[in-house]
Amino acid sequence: MNNLTKSIVAIAVSGFVISAYAHESDSMTMGDNQSPNHQTFTMFDTNKDGVLSASELSKDPSFTKARIAKADHDNDGTLDEAEYTEQKVMTGESEVKQVASDSWITAQAKTQLLAEESLKSLKISVETFKGEVLLSGFVSTEALKIKAKNIVSKVKGVKSVKNGIVVKK
Repeated sequence: MNNLTKSIVAIAVSGFVISAYAHESDSMTMGDNQSPNHQTFTMFDTNKDGVLSASELSKDPSFTKARIAKADHDNDGTLDEAEYTEQKVMTGESEVKQVASDSWITAQAKTQLLAEESLKSLKISVETFKGEVLLSGFVSTEALKIKAKNIVSKVKGVKSVKNGIVVKK
């Protein structure tokens, strides 16, 4: 791994560490039973019976029927606060992993573009969402536009590349 790659990875990792620390600090200052999940659980528990029914959970778009069934450990058709919180945490971890993966893909794509001397890669922007990469910017020829897409397509984790690069004549 060259120094540029190491630097980009270090910057990305430090951003995630700072984010996680800030989230942990926020959680600690909220006090017992005042986590965001507790507050959301209480808000959705409209009949105040201490469990969430499927109709109450329908207000939370992250809970599909499949997720409700997976989270319902005691198979009573409802989620208590522990079951709800566990599923929300698992969903959050999944979202964090996706963001980390997208950031890694973006860093790798930029590194590969920078390594290609024929591309003025600082004129090419790379954005990633759920493994889908969007390239934008300007190049001087159609061949360079195609080359940029081909380079990024080879990065591990890339599902697709949308090439919005404009050929400037």
